[in-house]
Amino acid sequence: MLALPLVVGCSGDPVTSDDDNNGGTGGNGGDKTEEKSAFTPSSVTLGIGGGTFDLTAKEDLGWSVDSKSDWITVTGSQGKTFSFSVGNNTTGKERKGVVGFVNSDKERTYVNVVQSVSEGDYVPDPDERVTISAEQGRFDVVLIKAAGESGTISLKPDWITYIGNSTVGGEVRYTFEAENNSGAMRTGTIYINVKGKMYTISVTQLEKSSAPVGDGREWTQREFYHRSLYIDFTATWCNNCPRMASALEAACRQLPDKIVPLGYHCSGSDLEPSTTINVPNRLMSRFGVTSLPMGIVDMRYDVLAYKEADLITYYAVSGVQQTEDLYPCSVGIEAQSSFSGQKLTANVNLYVKSKGKYKITVMVTEDGIVARQLDGATYNNNYVHNHVARMCMTDLMGDEFTTSQDFEEKSFTFSADIPADFVKDNLNVLIYVERTFGSQAKVKVGDYASKYADYYVDNCVSVPAGTKVDLQYK
Repeated sequence: MLALPLVVGCSGDPVTSDDDNNGGTGGNGGDKTEEKSAFTPSSVTLGIGGGTFDLTAKEDLGWSVDSKSDWITVTGSQGKTFSFSVGNNTTGKERKGVVGFVNSDKERTYVNVVQSVSEGDYVPDPDERVTISAEQGRFDVVLIKAAGESGTISLKPDWITYIGNSTVGGEVRYTFEAENNSGAMRTGTIYINVKGKMYTISVTQLEKSSAPVGDGREWTQREFYHRSLYIDFTATWCNNCPRMASALEAACRQLPDKIVPLGYHCSGSDLEPSTTINVPNRLMSRFGVTSLPMGIVDMRYDVLAYKEADLITYYAVSGVQQTEDLYPCSVGIEAQSSFSGQKLTANVNLYVKSKGKYKITVMVTEDGIVARQLDGATYNNNYVHNHVARMCMTDLMGDEFTTSQDFEEKSFTFSADIPADFVKDNLNVLIYVERTFGSQAKVKVGDYASKYADYYVDNCVSVPAGTKVDLQYK
């Protein structure tokens, strides 16, 4: 099933830590607890229609805006006073965020901002779109639940059948089924009537694509086994990040051996990656990550910090299934890694069916790291961290390569010196290959997705360091 949330906006923990507070903000909220605020007012509350507000420093210490939630706009500053504006709240949920300041001594402080929303109303994006493959069967559309009521389907294309709806957490999920498309790309509109209000969802079904014709080699005749990459942007100071981690584990159980998790620790985390690969937080910058926790499926699908863990799991699973529905796997991966003292060497063979531009990233991750983790209101000093990004054997953004014709084989060798504090028996070699969308429809889902580059993850694999993975078929 493919699911596209009509409402996904929410701010989580700012990607900064507060050494005095030793904590993060509330995921899916954004509250930052401060014993004493350096600004007045110390918090701001706005109605659904938004408005403007000023924040004034109590002392002139060279303050500047360091971070903020995406839905808050800086409109100006004069002396110790900073001006901001907030637009209409169209998320259908109360949203909580922060404005973060830093002074000339690198001290940080935060002001909480809360914007309410009318209870029991739907406020989806009026221009929401769903894209499905030519062979797509069932897909879902999700709206915020209104006063326990679900809507009715007023109109839809003949090639789409309405199956029914169900409630998950605070949302209503409408399930549809599309017929196979044997012709050109087609579009249609679904109209949902909710309490007298009409909402539209534009559905595009891609034309049936033809894969390149193989030759006598076995790999050109068979479909590769596909796995999706899930990047969990996290931090040890993030009090809601354990919920994202447990929801991700639940998604992995629902789709066994189909999801490769990567725990990427952000600024100020005890497990932040080496500065050799993280200056200046390059992976976070690529995706515009400003709040935690946040998940990215295959570099193209957002999973935000919902309060309900089952919703996080649902969207993680949906993102994986959408990749498989829309983007046939082009690359098969075979790899062998070995140790010589502290040096780790990885030999990688790629089997590429479709010509084009690609990138390969090889990362070393570690499981079983026992370290502190803020979990709710207190730190758990015995929290077990898995899938933690430790170092890269390639450029963090990937090493680019190009195939000039269909059905090419590519071979690479990478090596790195492993720091002595890494536990060799707990290390994994994570390999993922990105592909440009090219002539394929560019389907990117979520508030952050519009900022992503033109690459998505075509396939990936993670194996214990010092072992071999053979080419795997579907």
